[in-house]
Amino acid sequence: MKYVSQYGLITLESAPPTLEDLFMRHYEGAGQSPTSQAGGEG
Repeated sequence: MKYVSQYGLITLESAPPTLEDLFMRHYEGAGQSPTSQAGGEG
């Protein structure tokens, strides 16, 4: 907080991800081949 307060930060709000965000993150690579999901190596 000390680091960012020097830039005039007054408030900082944080919220957990929504259920939609969690599902999108989990399934974002569902349409790709298994090698693509693993980083494309192999």
